[in-house]
Amino acid sequence: YPLCALAVSALDLGCHSVKKRCSKYLFIYHGQSHNHQRRTQSMGTKTGLVAAEAEVVLLYGQLPPIEKMDPTLQTLKKCKHLSLSTNSIEKIGNITGCDSLEILSLGRNQIKKIENLEQVADTLRQLWISYNNIEKLVGIERLKKLQILYMSNNKVDKWNEFERLKELPELEDLLFIGNPLEVSYRDQTVPNPNKDPSLPPTAKANLDFKRWRLEVIRRLPSLKRLDGEPIEEAEREAARSLGEVSAS
Repeated sequence: YPLCALAVSALDLGCHSVKKRCSKYLFIYHGQSHNHQRRTQSMGTKTGLVAAEAEVVLLYGQLPPIEKMDPTLQTLKKCKHLSLSTNSIEKIGNITGCDSLEILSLGRNQIKKIENLEQVADTLRQLWISYNNIEKLVGIERLKKLQILYMSNNKVDKWNEFERLKELPELEDLLFIGNPLEVSYRDQTVPNPNKDPSLPPTAKANLDFKRWRLEVIRRLPSLKRLDGEPIEEAEREAARSLGEVSAS
C-alpha cells in the first residue's frame, strides 16, 4: 500500500489541548492511492497544514499496516520526528530529503538490517528500533551524531556486532535488553568488593554488579544510561577492574 497523507486537526482528534500545536504536527493515515489527492486537499484546506511543513509526523499502528517506506516520505523536508512504529515494514529506505530528521521511530516492524540511513546521518540523534529482527549492526557506524539508540528485543547475539557501537562517539543512552547477547548474561553477577556492613544486605550499595552492565560499560565507557538506568560510578570502577576486553 502507498502512504496517504492526511492532516488531522485538534477538533478531529477530540483533543482541544493540542490545537495550538497543530501547525507543527501531522497525523498520517493509511489509505488507497486513489483517495490520496482528494484527502490531502480537503484536510489541507481545513487545517492549513502540508506534509512538507510538519515537524512531527506520526504513522504508527496503521490499519492495514504499512509494508513499505515509499517515496512519499521524501517530501517531509522539515520533519524532526518521524514515527513508523507498529507496522509491517521490512526495509528502511526512501528518507532522502528528510533534511531535518532528528528522531526516527521504527519499533515493532519486521526490519532485518540497519541500512539507507546515511542520508540522515548528519541530523539523526535518536533511533528507536526495538522489537525487530536485526542480527547485525553493519551500517550503524555511519550515524556519528547518534545520541540515543533503543534497540531492545532484536536478535543480536555476538559481541563483535555489538562492538560496532564503539564507532558512535556521541552515544549516551542505549536500550539493548532482550537481545540474545544480553539474555546470555542476565543471571550473571560480579561480586561487589566494597560492601558496607553498616547497611542492609539489600541496600543498593551492597548489591553485586550485573555482569552484563559491566561488559557493556567497559566497551562503551562514554555511555551514561543503559537499559533505562543511569550508569553509576561504582559500576564504572568495577568495569575497569575486569581488565581489557578480550577478542570477540
